[in-house]
Amino acid sequence: LRYYGTALKLSESLSDTLITADVYNNFGVTLRRMGNPEEAANYFIEALKLRELIRDFKGVAIVNGNLGNLYKDQQNPDKALFYYRNSMLAADKAGMKDMVAIN
Repeated sequence: LRYYGTALKLSESLSDTLITADVYNNFGVTLRRMGNPEEAANYFIEALKLRELIRDFKGVAIVNGNLGNLYKDQQNPDKALFYYRNSMLAADKAGMKDMVAIN
């Protein structure tokens, strides 16, 4: 996690929104795997905001999918379904036919 913190500071100092969103997403994935779902959700939401800001629909699809997985793990099917649907819609906008089929 220390390296993600360093990467986050660097990406923010460079004003690189895409890389900052990647770092937030990676933080979320790692925290989810470490069993810290609340903190993971916060990082995923930050990543999602940035992806939406730059209209990166592929990234929006990925982060929504990660949020869906997190809420599925938490036995919250309504929230999981909400994020999976958003993932599918963003994947369709991005032309990611394979991801649309998976979702």
